[in-house]
Amino acid sequence: MRIPIQQKLADLPTTSDGIAIKLAELGIQGRRGSSWKCPIAQYLGDGVAVRPDKIVLDSDKWICLPVPEPVSEFIGKFDAGEYPELVEFPVPTPF
Repeated sequence: MRIPIQQKLADLPTTSDGIAIKLAELGIQGRRGSSWKCPIAQYLGDGVAVRPDKIVLDSDKWICLPVPEPVSEFIGKFDAGEYPELVEFPVPTPF
């Protein structure tokens, strides 16, 4: 049984840092700047793209949902370089 997207969003903590902690505990990672591969999209499931202003579901038709403020804040911080533990393919440190 799949958990509805709205329920998964409601299950997230109410701060961006709390969201980062929960995603790390779940072992979820993603790619910076990718709507389809960001940690929130990975958390929500296949066929979900996440932007700071909307969540897009690719089903039989496109469905857009609003993004809760803490999730939007998390996305902005993640894409800006915070939460490196959640990066799926971290950039190697030069020698």
